[in-house]
Amino acid sequence: MWAQAVPGGNPYDFAKVNKIVKGTVYPGFCGTYSFPTHYLPCYPYPTTPRTQLGMAHLTFPIQKR
Repeated sequence: MWAQAVPGGNPYDFAKVNKIVKGTVYPGFCGTYSFPTHYLPCYPYPTTPRTQLGMAHLTFPIQKR
């Protein structure tokens, strides 16, 4: 998903890459990745505007602070 969003091979154009990723609907292994405009985690199933846009489950990285 990120690789498809890199415009012209420039991974350092963060604003453009983020805008493209947020606007992309990507069918992935865990479900469909689609991002709401008001928060960044993917839509969990079944709280999506369309059920086919939800992920079956969400995973979050846990980091030591």
